[in-house]
This record gives sequence, C-alpha cells and structure tokens, in this order.
Amino acid sequence: EFKIESSNLDICNNCFSNTQELSLIDLIIKERFNIDKHCFNNCKSLSSFLLQNEGDQILALSKNTFNECKSLINVIIKSKSAVNLDDELFSKNKKLEKVSINCSEAIIGEKCFYECFNKNKNQIRIKSKNKIELKNNSFENSFLNKIDLECKELIIQQECFKNCLKLNTFQISNIPQIHIEKCAFNGCENLQKIILNSNRLIID
Repeated sequence: EFKIESSNLDICNNCFSNTQELSLIDLIIKERFNIDKHCFNNCKSLSSFLLQNEGDQILALSKNTFNECKSLINVIIKSKSAVNLDDELFSKNKKLEKVSINCSEAIIGEKCFYECFNKNKNQIRIKSKNKIELKNNSFENSFLNKIDLECKELIIQQECFKNCLKLNTFQISNIPQIHIEKCAFNGCENLQKIILNSNRLIID
C-alpha cells in the first residue's frame, strides 16, 4: 500500500514501475502536485487508486500513468479543481468495476476507457459542478452497463460510446445543456432507450 497526505507532492517518471505487490494507492493533496508519465507502469497487483485533490491546480493524469495495470478495479477521484484524464489512460483494463469522479469540471480523453470494464459488474459516475466533456471514442468497445452523469453542461463527442454492446439504456436528467455529436452511439446494438431531459439539446 502507498498512502500519503501532503501539501506538495511530486512523483517522478517510473517511480513505482514494476512494483509487483502494490495493491492500493491513496493520495490526499492539499495544494500542488505532479504525477509524471509511467509512474505506476506495470503494477500488476494494483487494484484501487484513490486521489483527493484539495488545491486549485488542474488534476491531470497522463496517458501512460497506469500502463499494464490490468488488475485495477476501483478508481475514485475527488477534486476541488478540474479533472483531465488523458487519452487511453485506462485503456484495455477489463477488471475495472467502479469509477467515481467528483470535480469542478471533467474532461475524459479519447479512448480513455477503451475496451474497459468487468463484463458482469461495473459502475461509473461523474459529477461536475460545471462541464463534463467526453472526447471521441472515450468508451469505445467497453462493457459499460450504465453511466451516471451530473453537470451543467454535457458534451458527448463523436463515437464516444461506439460498440458498447452491454449498454441498453442511456438516461440523462436535469442537465441544462447537452450536445451530442454524430455517431455517438454507433454500433450500440442492444441500446433500447435514450431518455434526455434538458433545457437546450443539440444532436448532430
């Protein structure tokens, strides 16, 4: 286990790479932090990543932070500031069961959750005080069952949920502004219901 509470935190490149027995990362950051590339590369036993950011700096996790962390089950992020999850951050993690993000603004990068999630059990919730932006192909080919989104503005880019074959209902309530770009649900063969409740809705 790696637990730390700090005002200023720097974790350098490859700091925990190939740490085979590391199962839990629990970080509480008061002000400033930096988590470099490949930081937790190939941590094969890592199952839970918990991060609480109490500062104003944007919480950004880069593309290769969790490369080959194939046992990751829980990701819980709470941030006073915006959260930016880079492209392919959790790509091809097929054991992922729970993702919870609570922040001021959320950006989910391209193919961030590509081919992710446990087939039989998964839950993702993103709560933002302002905007949620799901980039192109964010959840492509994933086994996503359901996603809960709460914000003031929601942007779903092209082919965001492409080939999500387990997704049968997509319901969004009480989001003032929603923009869904073309082909967002392309290939979702089992999608039966889309329920949207918004003051301003744009569908390309």
